[in-house]
Amino acid sequence: MKYLAPALLSLLVACKGGGADPKPDPASTSDGPTGDGSAAGQAEGATKPAADPGGAPAATGPWTDFGAFLNEAGKAVLLAAQGKQPDAKWTIEPLADGPGDKLANAKIAFTSAEIEAMGPADYLRTNVVVFPDNSVKWVGIEHRPGAAHVSSMEGLEAISPVLAGTTKRLIETLSGDACDLPVMTPADELPAMKGQKIPDVKAQLAKTCASMKGKATGWVPRYDDFTVIATIDGGMVSIRSGLQLKDGKLVLNKPRVR
Repeated sequence: MKYLAPALLSLLVACKGGGADPKPDPASTSDGPTGDGSAAGQAEGATKPAADPGGAPAATGPWTDFGAFLNEAGKAVLLAAQGKQPDAKWTIEPLADGPGDKLANAKIAFTSAEIEAMGPADYLRTNVVVFPDNSVKWVGIEHRPGAAHVSSMEGLEAISPVLAGTTKRLIETLSGDACDLPVMTPADELPAMKGQKIPDVKAQLAKTCASMKGKATGWVPRYDDFTVIATIDGGMVSIRSGLQLKDGKLVLNKPRVR
């Protein structure tokens, strides 16, 4: 059976435009996680870059710990979509019924996540694509003046140093003199999505660098949509989840397969 990845396709199209209005996506929080398990942030000791199962060396660089963390989260989301219980360090509710048996041979091609940050009078939104070697490429970057109508993740630093540290590094990079990120370009190809037009994010990056200049302090992070794209039966499957704080823990929303 072949699947499509509407979330990622929509994201790629949105990157060419002006971006989405900074309002919470109801679909990303409609299925709250349940069950036991400690905070995912406590699992960060297991997120050191590791070699790709196919034998390719792991990526290196300032974003690879973040990439490794999201890859571990992606594996947990896939297991939950298969109806299995991931390691207890991940809080996520497995699907009790659904396409679990059809996902038995699914292999993750890449994962994506939405990162937001709220400043004193600014809003920043971007998306990342993470590959199995833990390398990260930024897909959409948008900075707006004015308050955002979304809730931040207060206290994320204590719960997940990797996620909080990634946002801090992102803000410092965008607001500094050497403003540069590994971004997606039309020459890139996303696994399992060959033939799809990839937007050139360099112009977005340059515009954001100019508007973020000198604005390095006062930002609070937010992580929202989380999508796993896997290959199966010659096609693709999109598994959507989300990241949120609940009862002092970082949790993954119950997966939704599309």
